[in-house]
Amino acid sequence: MKICLLTDLHIDLEGKYPLSIDTRQHFQIVLAKAQETKYDFLILAGDLCNQTGDDTIYAWIKEQLKDI
Repeated sequence: MKICLLTDLHIDLEGKYPLSIDTRQHFQIVLAKAQETKYDFLILAGDLCNQTGDDTIYAWIKEQLKDI
């Protein structure tokens, strides 16, 4: 069994780059790699949003996961 654990994503609102990092783009790159590897499980743990929980960010993350 292969498990992929992603933690501390710190995704922010569109157009915001914490510490000048496009966390949305990085997340999409990692998800693409995870799909290539064909993990049995994908776990997202802790700090999904950069600072404060935000429904917009959670919805965006959910949308990114729809094909996995």
